[in-house]
Amino acid sequence: MKFQLSKSEKRELKNLAKKNKSAKLFKRTQALLLLSEGKSVRDVAKTLSVSRQAVYNWKERYETSNRDPKSLLSKPIPGRPRIHSEKELKKIKTEFNKNPKKLGYGTEFWTVRLLIEHLKKKCGIIISDKTLRRRLHEFGYVWRHPRYVYEAGQ
Repeated sequence: MKFQLSKSEKRELKNLAKKNKSAKLFKRTQALLLLSEGKSVRDVAKTLSVSRQAVYNWKERYETSNRDPKSLLSKPIPGRPRIHSEKELKKIKTEFNKNPKKLGYGTEFWTVRLLIEHLKKKCGIIISDKTLRRRLHEFGYVWRHPRYVYEAGQ
């Protein structure tokens, strides 16, 4: 039996794919749209570089959910929840934006080790160096080595 989509269903699928930046979701919506155009499962799978079974699974998921486009979204990936609260993350960001020299440290720039010690001593936040690096990267910061320049008259 041919797979058909109404105009509103096509619009919903296209809108969902536009709003969500997931490449996986884009492939899933494309698969359904191609099927509705009369393409075979084999052709759709080949076009999208996926298995035929994946195309069948997406179609099944869509149909068993009463054609809800959100059924094509990826399920949350299980994992350990974050240890640090949003409040602690804001505190880490605030402390990182302070000048370490003004806080009594002998340097103008934070090192990972120095920031970890500062957070532990002043804020009571215990964080590993790997996690700190990840969080700072999420905040948009990039670690760079300082560049020393001679001042005039030296």
